[in-house]
Amino acid sequence: MPAQHSSTLFFGASTTKFPAAEAAGTYLLIMEKTKIFLVLRLLFWVGVPIVLLLLPATFFDNGRAICPSVLLLDLECPGCGITRACMHLIHFDFEGAFDYNMLSFIVFPILAYHWAKWFWEDWQKIRA
Repeated sequence: MPAQHSSTLFFGASTTKFPAAEAAGTYLLIMEKTKIFLVLRLLFWVGVPIVLLLLPATFFDNGRAICPSVLLLDLECPGCGITRACMHLIHFDFEGAFDYNMLSFIVFPILAYHWAKWFWEDWQKIRA
């Protein structure tokens, strides 16, 4: 006699004795969690730029450096200031961005492109 499979979903209550139904239920549960995950990612893709726009351009200007090069060697690396520079670019403060790190004029458009690409890919998955 073949072994019977049972599914225990809520508080030990057996819901089915059929492996195919159990697999289908698991698949639907995974798909629903995936959809929720995609919605949360879309909220992230939209929410972070909005928060950065609402913060003042000088929000990251003060404070202690977290760059390992500065902390360990007391030397600035080529990437030092890129976060502050990108924040100034978001607020169209080109002079401030250039003062912090001129590479931000190359890095920020690349980051913005990838951010938009990831948003668009998730948007297409939600609509499918």
